[in-house]
Amino acid sequence: MRHLESKSFKVAVDQFNIFTVKGFKMLKTNFNKDVQAERQNSEGLITETNNIWDVSIENLKMVFPYGFEFYSIFQGEFISIFKWLKLIHKKPKLQPEPLPSDIVLKIQEFTFELSDDDFEVKLRDNYELLEDEYKESLKRQKMLETKVSEVVKDRLLLPAGKVEELLTSLQKMNAQIYIQRSKQMKQQAPVRTRLFSWTMCDLCIVILADESMHTPQKVVNHICEMDADSLWPEEGLEFCILWCRMIFASCAEWKFQLRDFPQTWLDIRKLQLWGKLAGAEQEPTARAKRSVTIELSDPFGDVTIERGMTSLKYYYDLNCEVDKYTYSFGPCWEPVIAQCKLCLEKVLGSSRDPSPPLPFWDKIRLIYHGRLTMIVNELKVKLHASLDPYNTTEEMELNWYNTAMDWTNAKFIFKGHLKVLVRTASKYDDVCLLNLPNLKLSIKLKWSCLGDPNDHYSVMPCAPDKLPEYSSNQEHDSFRAFRSQNLNVSLSIETKPESNTGSPHTDTDYPVALLYGSTLKWFENLKLILSGVTRPTRRGPLFNNNRHRKLTLSRHYRKVHLCVSLQHFQVHYWMSFALQRGFELFGQRISTSSEHTLNLASNFEDDLKHRSRPVWSVGYMNCELMDTEIWLKSALQSEQEEEEVEIKEKPVEKCYLLSVSKVSYGRETTGTCEVDGSPTPIHRLVVYHLKGAWTTRNRDVAFALFNSLVKNQKLKKNLSTEALKGFCLNDNGCTPMKNRTRNADSTEQTTPLSSVASVAPSTCQASPSPMSKLQCGGQAATMLQQLISEVDNKPVVFSDDLSMQVTRERRLQGLSGCQQDDVLYKNWLIALINSQVLLKGCETKGYVIVSAAKAEILQRIHCPVWKDHSLVSKTTWVGTLDSMQYYATVSAGKTDFIDENIMWLNVENIQEKDIDSTVISDLPDLPHLVGSGHSVGGVVSETVGASNVGENSPLQLQRIVSRCKCEFFYAGHGESSLNPTHLTEVPPPPIATPDVVGDPDLHEPVDAFTLMHHDLDVCTNSLQYAMILDIVNNLLLYVEPRRKEAYERLQRMRFQLQLQSSQDHRQPIQQLQNHVRCLVAKLRRLEKEIFLLKKEEDWQNEELLSLEIRSLEKQMNELKDQLNSESEELDMMVSCYKETQLRATQKLATLRGDKPSVVPSRANEICFKHAQWRLTENDGQLGIADLVLSNFLYTKKF
Repeated sequence: MRHLESKSFKVAVDQFNIFTVKGFKMLKTNFNKDVQAERQNSEGLITETNNIWDVSIENLKMVFPYGFEFYSIFQGEFISIFKWLKLIHKKPKLQPEPLPSDIVLKIQEFTFELSDDDFEVKLRDNYELLEDEYKESLKRQKMLETKVSEVVKDRLLLPAGKVEELLTSLQKMNAQIYIQRSKQMKQQAPVRTRLFSWTMCDLCIVILADESMHTPQKVVNHICEMDADSLWPEEGLEFCILWCRMIFASCAEWKFQLRDFPQTWLDIRKLQLWGKLAGAEQEPTARAKRSVTIELSDPFGDVTIERGMTSLKYYYDLNCEVDKYTYSFGPCWEPVIAQCKLCLEKVLGSSRDPSPPLPFWDKIRLIYHGRLTMIVNELKVKLHASLDPYNTTEEMELNWYNTAMDWTNAKFIFKGHLKVLVRTASKYDDVCLLNLPNLKLSIKLKWSCLGDPNDHYSVMPCAPDKLPEYSSNQEHDSFRAFRSQNLNVSLSIETKPESNTGSPHTDTDYPVALLYGSTLKWFENLKLILSGVTRPTRRGPLFNNNRHRKLTLSRHYRKVHLCVSLQHFQVHYWMSFALQRGFELFGQRISTSSEHTLNLASNFEDDLKHRSRPVWSVGYMNCELMDTEIWLKSALQSEQEEEEVEIKEKPVEKCYLLSVSKVSYGRETTGTCEVDGSPTPIHRLVVYHLKGAWTTRNRDVAFALFNSLVKNQKLKKNLSTEALKGFCLNDNGCTPMKNRTRNADSTEQTTPLSSVASVAPSTCQASPSPMSKLQCGGQAATMLQQLISEVDNKPVVFSDDLSMQVTRERRLQGLSGCQQDDVLYKNWLIALINSQVLLKGCETKGYVIVSAAKAEILQRIHCPVWKDHSLVSKTTWVGTLDSMQYYATVSAGKTDFIDENIMWLNVENIQEKDIDSTVISDLPDLPHLVGSGHSVGGVVSETVGASNVGENSPLQLQRIVSRCKCEFFYAGHGESSLNPTHLTEVPPPPIATPDVVGDPDLHEPVDAFTLMHHDLDVCTNSLQYAMILDIVNNLLLYVEPRRKEAYERLQRMRFQLQLQSSQDHRQPIQQLQNHVRCLVAKLRRLEKEIFLLKKEEDWQNEELLSLEIRSLEKQMNELKDQLNSESEELDMMVSCYKETQLRATQKLATLRGDKPSVVPSRANEICFKHAQWRLTENDGQLGIADLVLSNFLYTKKF
């Protein structure tokens, strides 16, 4: 038979038409131009001609009904009968075996489809009908209300109950219309049956056989070459299936589609594939053969045959070129994908081995071996950021251009140009968040197995009735040595600049990140969706599926090593799409290396069954940043123009903020190695040659960025369900402490807060005084009582001259709080080498530079302490600035723009000088020596004395404070109470003792800050003195006017809420929360409407569309203003409510009879051991007056 042709035929299995073929042609020939061309272009082929089977099919379709057991019929019956026939009619093989024929297969359209459950299809159709009918019913109701209003205008009155009667009849009519539409939908519309479909268009496959890969030994040689990492057994292997071919394939379109989702799961366009492919199936051992009984009619009867359980493995060396590759995925698709896997098991079947099933990554390691190289012109990966699979407007898109991918054994390498875009139904649509040109991404996988992870030849399955004897006492696992226990990943990301051509570089040649405030919130939503756990699909006794949940790859990791190296990168951030305020960062190089470890925590304190919780920990982290600058940006416009409807590009002003030559960061695990008996800090940050500028322009932009971030975080926190839950009081009036333990010993432990709550009711009943009745009855008398109690607790500021050093240091609460010996570990160590900061006010034109040769800041975590009858955390900061100097300009200067003309200090003027090592012969020339002395009053310039006054006169810096030492100490305590059950060691509560006047050590812990200056030597002229006052008033002590207004509104709201009872506070807050949520939802709706209008292409009504867009943008801006004001009011109400609830717990101590504490909660202290101030003439040389301060102490408590 050399020719076979059929217009169409079908293959039915159990009366189901599974296979449908149209336009089938098969021809055997000796010549084919396509085959001949491929043989000539292929290297290594020695056979010139061969017999060819040419098969062409117009349409091949395979449809598997839902729940149809195709695998059991095809594999269990058909293949078994076929093998039995081969045993009966088996002919001896010819020696040598002839070369198999070549195959050319052409299919115009191929479809593989899995049908969906009828119940699921009806649910979806009914949901769509309900959704549409709901919208139509709203239109009918609106039309009825319009007609009723017109009748009322004419008649003025309507009979009683007429409107209710009309609404009732409308509801009945809506129900009837819904029933009619449901019946029509079932009769007219074709029912969707697709769950999963795989379609291919213009498929062409050419399979070539050759003498160089024909005999078994030649095939084994090719297999060893393609799978070089797997050691070939010394005793050799026997195969029941063994072949090797050269293949060429092409496809115009390749798609995976799920249900009726608008997006495809996988979409490949213009694919070309060529290379070498081999298949091998090992000869099964005696245990790897299962017995199958075939029921045949007379005269054969029942026949038993043995079938192998080994799997067919593929070895390949393939190359592939793709024009466009698109892959879409999201958590909203996972239930459908799980349903597809269940249906595929009925088509492809599962292993009969009783071992636990292998995860998909181990199956890939077992079956596929070799190398795959792909060249993709455009590779897209779409991650859905919505829980609706029909939503195509909320997703993150990763685009690779001109990508080369190389996949070998446990190693992936990607090279190309990566862009990360955001797809959202707003003006931020199609924003490129990340641009990484010339990116190289390397992923190395190291599988942790009991045996050799590459030894797949030793894996041999076992039949259920032939289990070894040792398996009777433990779970049998045929893949025990090969199964991976966990996975270690090494990830490397590297970019290199273009090294070609003399063309100028643009922003697209370097890594660039573009961020907005809204996109950061969008990323939080994406993280929340991707980290969610999907519900089980058709699992449980009801579906006869009691298998455990499959292990996900994200929980299979053990260690992840990350290495990132970027060259010439930029980061741009804007508050909004209007580009009003933001910053940009330029860096020459950043490199980081870190290791992260995943542990699955299963130790829970209750008796419930929990899914193990993934806990990531950092093994180490090293990061290095080189030559970096940060600039602040703001649009040149007034505040009234910030909310314009038309968003136009406006000139942007750049302000210099910060630059560093090198930043080094290191992180170690808690409690690691010790140096000199002291534990090393977890975080270590070293900054070299920092140059910063803090001006009024920088201040305004920085405060705007910070306030925007704080407002967003407060709005998110105040709209959460936890906003009011944490402050609910129990019947005793105290805040309940969360305790999940159920041990009997935990009931006997009582905290001081609970003991106070138990005493409070009895105290109130024993002495029913009038004042106590007022306290229990309302909040009006409470306010009066609070005012009386706060008379002695006013903010106190005093200054004194203490002669005794011991007494002075004893009174420094910040210093004493940082010197206590209760440190758990050192958290942060920040070191600044040769740093300098420029300070400039708005009222003077000069500036001041503060420098330090070395600055160290240490953060320590202490044991929890008792404060206000609560156990709180304690953190201290200790800082030291060595060789600290202050410089100021001698003259005022002619311009305020200093970004381009800053006279920075040299390293020689910053570093500490060793006087003892100075030699006369090493001194510089005389003008430099006289003009740049290292004592106070010295001028940093080569010119001595006053310079010429003119427009081009150089700036001169004068040292107004010589090298000194500065220290600061801060002790802070947490606001929320800790749960003692979660601590390894709980300190005992303090014993109540009579107050000792004048001894601050017996007071409760306070948040204290202490600043100490040693030997301060100051020298300024009148102009520099004015600059210092300007900087102190407008930079250091500056408070935003809006913040002052907000504080005044907060005070008024406190007064209003104190006139009400505490029970009346929750309802207004909840109502305002719902109102703010409605405003946020309405704002999102307006953004989506504007987005859809801009997507419309109606050139005839372009003017109407633009007018409508402007109207919607105006509504959106008004809504933003309303949302900002409402969110601020909500924040103030929640803050006042929190204060009211916390104040209720403090009343219990008063009811018990304790003396109210008058210890301040915060303290600020400034101390000078010795300070000398000299006032000079304008030239900075001649002195006028001297001021000397010794043992100066300034304290403010509040």
